Amino acid sequence: FGRPKIMERELDELFSSLQSSPEPVAILNELCDLLGMPGAAQIVQQNAKSIPLEFLFTCLNSTYQVQIVACCDVLDKIFFYLPAEKLQEYGMFVELGLQHMSLPVKLMSLKFIGRCAENDSLHDFILSPTMFHLVVQLLGHSDVDCAMATCRVIQKMASNSQSLDIMFSKRKGSLVGDLEQIMLGNETVRFRVYELMSNIAAVSNQTFSLVASTGIFLKLLKELDQNDILVQLNCIEMLTKLVQNRSGVEYLEEQKVVKNLHTLLSSVESDSLTSFLIPGILKFFAYLVIQDQADVTSICIQYPVFMDTVYSTIENIGSNLWVNAVETFAALGSSPHSRQALLHNESKTIGALGMLGSLIASASSEIRVTCMEAVGLIFAYSGKCNEDVTLALSYEKLFVGLGVNFMSTLYLVGRQPFSDLRCAMLKVLSSLARWKWGQEKIKSVPGFIEFLLDRNTEIDKVAKELRYSVIHKLALSSSAEVVFGALMYRKVREYHQQGPFYVAGENIVAMEEA
Repeated sequence: FGRPKIMERELDELFSSLQSSPEPVAILNELCDLLGMPGAAQIVQQNAKSIPLEFLFTCLNSTYQVQIVACCDVLDKIFFYLPAEKLQEYGMFVELGLQHMSLPVKLMSLKFIGRCAENDSLHDFILSPTMFHLVVQLLGHSDVDCAMATCRVIQKMASNSQSLDIMFSKRKGSLVGDLEQIMLGNETVRFRVYELMSNIAAVSNQTFSLVASTGIFLKLLKELDQNDILVQLNCIEMLTKLVQNRSGVEYLEEQKVVKNLHTLLSSVESDSLTSFLIPGILKFFAYLVIQDQADVTSICIQYPVFMDTVYSTIENIGSNLWVNAVETFAALGSSPHSRQALLHNESKTIGALGMLGSLIASASSEIRVTCMEAVGLIFAYSGKCNEDVTLALSYEKLFVGLGVNFMSTLYLVGRQPFSDLRCAMLKVLSSLARWKWGQEKIKSVPGFIEFLLDRNTEIDKVAKELRYSVIHKLALSSSAEVVFGALMYRKVREYHQQGPFYVAGENIVAMEEA
């Protein structure tokens, strides 16, 4: 009962000392420590009117950086404890903070506004023309932390539909006018703004329409026409963000962007510089296909060079783009929806899988790991594997493309003394273990299931967890007992119950001296 009263008195004494001290840093540090103690929040809330916030802000008018940082820490804690409805009483101080020369003060002020943005009733307060204008100006700040904090605050503001209308209105101090001025700066600032607007647009169809109506995406599309490869790469990265929702796809199709990127992909042989853009373009088309509402077959027919580039690059192990192509191939196979792109040209897909299978058998360790991780993604499936017979047969048919001896190859890889190879192999097995046909493939290799149940084969934590992932899926499978037999399945269940890090106890025999 007495401790809150003692803390309250200590706070009063420290605030009183602060106002008369010629060197306030030590007192500010004591205040910060006291405000970090349990019970401080309640005291601040009960005594908000007596806290000399105006004087604390005058402590920021110093050239001594240590004092500024200590004062920011105190203010940050006080603002965190204050009830949301009281925050708007300090708008004038925060506006001054946004204009302060010192970076910590700007960051403290942005943090204050971020907290206000979490409360719908305060959106009108932080979207007042002056304050909002000051916030938006910080998008162009040279310090990355400050600029990114500003982006996060504006995105929080945009989470409210009423705030969106104010932000995108034509009034003085609105977002659009300020952004046009900021974007006159350097390339870094321009793309920072593009990224912010892309993130806001991705929230809903309404936000996409609002952002598109400003014309900012048209400015982004013009970046693609520049002769600067780095600018083009950054532009394609932003376009990839847009293509991840249906509104973005429709907009980019209307603007002929998808068609233009497909043309760029087609021109790589005649323009060597275009080759630098291929990884970004492949990623763009991969997201176009992966997008939930995509008509995958139509995309494959309309933009055939995309998949042809993936297939041909996988076959060319010496290509600088080989890893990009393998990762794209794996990403497309990682969901039943986008997997249609692989099934659209099944013979080429089986050929690509055959290439991965042969590389896993004989290539360098780095390439083998890349290939196995890709295979693991392609055959992973989160649904009920064995209930849809057609689906199971479809996956098994693709698996055959990896080669007749692929399972024996995995077994040999798993027995090598290289953790990265074994971990990649276990990722493949983890994907196969849920399929009945996958379990049959494991059983077909003599000694493979016994190898998986041997805890002595792994020593590091990650490998033990991956091995347990395989056992976990076998233990919970409805088909594993039938495939492996009751005795072996009992061992699988026992391993599963013991967990990934179980160590068998040793029998110790004590010998008494005669």
